[in-house]
Amino acid sequence: MRKAIAKTLTKAILFAFLFLAPAIASAQSGILIPSSTEKPDPAVLSLDEMSVNVLIDNQYARVRVTQIFGNRTDRIQEGRYVFLIPTTASISDFAVWDGDVRIPGVILEQRRAEEIYKDLALQAIDPGLLSQESEDTANTAFTVKVAPIPAFGTKRLEIEYTELLSVDNLESYFSFPFKPSEYGTQSVGHLQIRLQITSRVPMTDLNIKSKAYTLNFIDNSPQYKSSTFEANDLQLTEDFAFSYGLNVRGTAFEFLAYRAPERISADELRDPRLAEREPDGYFEAAAVFNEAGRAPGVISPPPPRSILVMLDTSLSMQFEKLDRAYEATEGLLRSLTPQDTFNLMLFNDDVTVFSNNAVEARADQIERALAFIKSSYLSGGTDLTAALDRAASLSKAMPLKKERSIVMITDGNSTVATTRTKAVVERFQKSNDAGARARLYVFGIGADTNLRLLGELARASRGYFDWTRETDDLSFKLKSFIGKVGREPIDSLKLQNADETNFYHVYPDYDATAYDGTRLSFVGRYKRPGAASLTLAGNESGKPIRLTQQVALPERDDSHPHVPRMWARARVDALLRQIALNGETREAIDEIIALSKKSPRRRVDHRSHRRFSVRPDQADDLHQE
Repeated sequence: MRKAIAKTLTKAILFAFLFLAPAIASAQSGILIPSSTEKPDPAVLSLDEMSVNVLIDNQYARVRVTQIFGNRTDRIQEGRYVFLIPTTASISDFAVWDGDVRIPGVILEQRRAEEIYKDLALQAIDPGLLSQESEDTANTAFTVKVAPIPAFGTKRLEIEYTELLSVDNLESYFSFPFKPSEYGTQSVGHLQIRLQITSRVPMTDLNIKSKAYTLNFIDNSPQYKSSTFEANDLQLTEDFAFSYGLNVRGTAFEFLAYRAPERISADELRDPRLAEREPDGYFEAAAVFNEAGRAPGVISPPPPRSILVMLDTSLSMQFEKLDRAYEATEGLLRSLTPQDTFNLMLFNDDVTVFSNNAVEARADQIERALAFIKSSYLSGGTDLTAALDRAASLSKAMPLKKERSIVMITDGNSTVATTRTKAVVERFQKSNDAGARARLYVFGIGADTNLRLLGELARASRGYFDWTRETDDLSFKLKSFIGKVGREPIDSLKLQNADETNFYHVYPDYDATAYDGTRLSFVGRYKRPGAASLTLAGNESGKPIRLTQQVALPERDDSHPHVPRMWARARVDALLRQIALNGETREAIDEIIALSKKSPRRRVDHRSHRRFSVRPDQADDLHQE
């Protein structure tokens, strides 16, 4: 029975565009490589026009990219289009144009998609297949096979992705990856950028990180910003990046709702379950925490900390992963002050400890620790359970400051002993709970980071987890991560409501953890419109925090269409977490399939071995928004 369900799940994932949750991108987006070469060649295929539309609605970013490539030869060409989205973004739309006809993407099983591509290519009919890049590239890199591109003609491509931008120290950061990291500099004949930001929380002015893109502001008010940029014959040497602050005097409560009749596509009408309209509404309740009353970007000094650093030195951490892991470790160690104490352990299928006892974080000890890392070498597999057992034991011997912290830097790919998520987490909980507990902070490195396992490990100790690709710029994300280590979080956060019969499927469905200066969001469903009372409750350092707000649940409001997408992502994540911890069930699998097909925007997931396909013969059957 389990084998049958597992096969069904595999098939389901082949067809499911799962929403996976802000992030920093720093690699190629929109490169069209001729099939005859290994890198872009503007003498064959040039980027003539590009437009980037960025719409940020209360931290939810929707980025739509249109590119027109020109064939500079007298021969029909075929190209490979490479697009790398930020680590936590989701591809929500893709299309190619055949002349003046827009052909949107559909989802197909990989083998069938390949067959269709070959068939259409032979007929010189325009196909496009969006798929995962090879295993030696980041898992958020996707390629589109584009053919034919007519002689001296053009090919227009459109792609859209969405991401929820994080808030740290009351600042939010956005980056669009113009600059190719792998293929050198790309030039564009004409570039246009449009930016709109809407926020119920007042914003500070934008801090533009990129000198190459001078924005022309149309509106620059605290709650709405609109700007444009336009240039000809531009070398794309910088990413388009900016940050802005959220100017709240104290903790602020935000509420958004969405309720509108569903539009049913022709494709969905083929399945009676999908064709049934869903009358219930969606909501997002969020808090921006500022218990200290800080200004945006101001970081209060941390309390004295006692930190054990775990660095993965298994063979899976080689090449760029090793560079990023060392950068993260060095950044953490150099952030320590003499009032802190630390120790360091390297782990693979064995454990090597820097010092028998914790040492003061003086400059000379930090240099010794870094030299200790440089003198080591990568070897073996990863015995994560043994490493965590040893870390729990070492942390208990460290001086008790405000709290004991374990910081683990790894890809999380356990290869030795127990590898199942539930078993690894339960083993760590048992060893960590035996005596004084430590809080685990996990920084994942690499495109193949085991997100599920590392996230569960951090959650089990009321800690924190974040991750990055090995190709990313760590500066913003690492600063945010280090700023949380050893700080008392806002804990046991839950969303309470006065009418349990009206609200359901609210996520996160466990007691959540946040930090002062960050934003925490709950999403859920409601049955009946009207007035309601919601309370966000938690505590910080034993001090209770309660935010109560009267909200309106609208009969109809379609002004925030991203809210249903956020809920769908949270629901699917909850189902996948249930499967990872407790095994597959038919009900969970069926719901994942239904949600994935029903969702108005669809996500290509790197674990799914499937293709996002464009077929001209299906253009009339597809629902276009």
